[in-house]
Amino acid sequence: MIRAGLRLLENEENKAIALKRAIEEGIDSGIASDFDRDQFLKDLKKSAEKSNG
Repeated sequence: MIRAGLRLLENEENKAIALKRAIEEGIDSGIASDFDRDQFLKDLKKSAEKSNG
């Protein structure tokens, strides 16, 4: 029981580390200069509609 708990804790810590790295990578990548928010949202909605059938 203790081993299982420790494994779960380790998994959660690994997820937190990966998330922090991804956030840092995003921050380091800078601001997108050619980003069209409205087009992105339209594409996102289309993708969601396809996924949901």
